[in-house]
Amino acid sequence: MQNSIFITYNPDSISEKNIAIDLFRKGRQNGYFIYLPERNVLGVTSVIHKEGTSYGSNPTSDEFRSTINKWYEVKTLMDDKVFIEDPTAASDSHNFKAGNWVSVTKKFVTEYTPEGYFSLTFGSGNINLMENIDNYMNGNMQVNLTSYLNNIALGEILKTNTTLFIKYRIGGGKDSNIGINVISTMDAYEYVVNGPNSSINSQVSQSIRVTNVTPAVGGADIPTIEEIRNMIAYNFSAQNRAVTLNDYKSIIYVLPQTFWDRKFTYKYLN
Repeated sequence: MQNSIFITYNPDSISEKNIAIDLFRKGRQNGYFIYLPERNVLGVTSVIHKEGTSYGSNPTSDEFRSTINKWYEVKTLMDDKVFIEDPTAASDSHNFKAGNWVSVTKKFVTEYTPEGYFSLTFGSGNINLMENIDNYMNGNMQVNLTSYLNNIALGEILKTNTTLFIKYRIGGGKDSNIGINVISTMDAYEYVVNGPNSSINSQVSQSIRVTNVTPAVGGADIPTIEEIRNMIAYNFSAQNRAVTLNDYKSIIYVLPQTFWDRKFTYKYLN
């Protein structure tokens, strides 16, 4: 992480963690690379940045859900639109999310390294390409290859003097599969009890209990070489189409983690 410095690493649950990274631009032209410090990362659920570099705690869940200063995961940095859920829109089924395709320039791609780590790659542009062309056509700018290539078509560069917060999910392999009524404790959680009686509010807060009424299934260890061969064959034959069951599997597995669930995929596509 040549261009980034870890300033906090505060896990707020067993399966979901946040990392805050203090960013300093050093003129690197091919964007910023950030490597998460674990080898069992399933995917990123949210990335935001906040002005300043002196934060002692992680953002709230509302801040992570907000579209303010939000960065979006794309399949390639050439993609200029992402699907954003619209909580006010009605959906035909609870399994489907209603939303819109929105143009974005704050974007990143993810991949696994040969060593098993999970990385995020951001863009390196800071100039709007269309504004650049308009200025050239109006005679307000001389031909400058550097400024022309340094556009945001492949993503904006991370801002200086900001803190980037990455929220991601981790897995535990087959050991994370558990039966009914096994989970009985909570790590970090957020809730608001705002009744008129503070004493009752306190009692309600202290009475919160949790358990899992359904088993947690779908956890798997690192794929074997033979399983990887099969996955590659399915993905190559699909060619981004959606016709066969294996085509749908290939497409689902490359969606951002916020739009698919391994348990649901395992249950209905196997």
